Amino acid sequence: MNNIEDIIEKGSLKHYVERNVERHEDAEDILQDIYYCAFKSLSITNRPIEYLSAWLFRIAKNMLINRKRRMREIPFSTYVKDQQSANKIMEIVVGTEGDNPEMEYLRSCIWDELDFTLDILPKEQKEAFILTEYEGKSIQMAAEITGVSVNTLLSRKHYAVIKLRKHLQHLYDDLTTNF
Repeated sequence: MNNIEDIIEKGSLKHYVERNVERHEDAEDILQDIYYCAFKSLSITNRPIEYLSAWLFRIAKNMLINRKRRMREIPFSTYVKDQQSANKIMEIVVGTEGDNPEMEYLRSCIWDELDFTLDILPKEQKEAFILTEYEGKSIQMAAEITGVSVNTLLSRKHYAVIKLRKHLQHLYDDLTTNF
């Protein structure tokens, strides 16, 4: 295991990253970023890396730390007054077939409010949010589509979520107190 590809793909580095993230897709994104960062650094410097494995683990550790700092979002559960309220909101937003007309109207109002709030976001933040949340694209894929780095895309999405939460707080309050 003396080259970067072996260390990242077959070595314990992959297991290290996978243990420190919740989703497999996130681990793949981070591993790809490590690979990119390593080759970029090696192309800039002509010095050989003595302890290649340790150097890659340091890159991985720093990426995981930075990711956790950027992703310090307040979980939905902290906004929820109780689990019953959370379940009710999900039932209203997602809905089921055969809902009554009042429920369908309420759902359409909620989605209209979300669409309106998305429209007030800066274009880049809106694009990052839609690609990852609506279209289900991975962070890496969304970064490639937009032509920005993964870190930039994560930052844009983070700010979009913060703004959406702020602008939709009144809607959440209404739903949890009236239903």
